[in-house]
Amino acid sequence: MSEPIEIPDVFPGVGDVSGKRVVITGAGRGLGELVAHAFSRAGAKAALVARTESDLKAVPDKLPGPTVVFPDDVRDADFNEAVADGTVAE
Repeated sequence: MSEPIEIPDVFPGVGDVSGKRVVITGAGRGLGELVAHAFSRAGAKAALVARTESDLKAVPDKLPGPTVVFPDDVRDADFNEAVADGTVAE
């Protein structure tokens, strides 16, 4: 397994995402986790999606903003509907 990605202290400016909901796939590690940090620090409410539940469950504790976690596979259409519904409900 590769080394964990290093999360920088500062991210480039993004558009105003304060209070917006974002769904981030692959959020359990690597680039997906990095994107989750960027959006969370910018004020977005992050819905985190990944297949590896153990990796995914560790991410919210590191984020400053509100999150909801959906461990499963995005190739499943029913799961995607559950992610959409759950993200809106939060």
